[in-house]
Amino acid sequence: MNYLQGRELIQNGDMVFVCRNKKKFSFFANTISFFTRSEIYHCAIAVWMQAESGEKRLFLVEADLNNRRIVPLSIYEGHDMYVLAKPDIVKFEYFSSELIVPVGTQKYGIGKAIEAGLRKYLLLPRLASEGEICSEMCLRMWRIGGFVRLDQELFTPDQLYNIMTMACNIQTRVDIKA
Repeated sequence: MNYLQGRELIQNGDMVFVCRNKKKFSFFANTISFFTRSEIYHCAIAVWMQAESGEKRLFLVEADLNNRRIVPLSIYEGHDMYVLAKPDIVKFEYFSSELIVPVGTQKYGIGKAIEAGLRKYLLLPRLASEGEICSEMCLRMWRIGGFVRLDQELFTPDQLYNIMTMACNIQTRVDIKA
């Protein structure tokens, strides 16, 4: 499905998984993809917002290099994306304020990003480090909303996607192709 068709199907609280853009180089995306050996390099939570004019826009709340931020989904328009449907047991209203309140203040754990990639292949024990990576934030939000599965916290984005779809039977709402 293309971007314009797919974005209309996305709902509040869905997890959006972003793949590396094969047509445009990004050091960050390519580095994560290299170490995780996956095209999926990022994930975020979808949030619809309405402007005073009445226009509805689709945004993502994401953990970024410096903090948590809100970006329009359209910045990833040239990327393939997989959108996991928020299960009915997960209540968006339970985590929506926790998702939005710390925007601009939550530090991204670059150490955690490296640790997640290394843990995936070397089976290292978890290290104590500050900050939060994108997949960790997404899973934590769903847990606040009522998702009770998965004991482990630190997954790479591709690991989280695979576990959610295979082990937890979370349905893909939209598969967007660039």
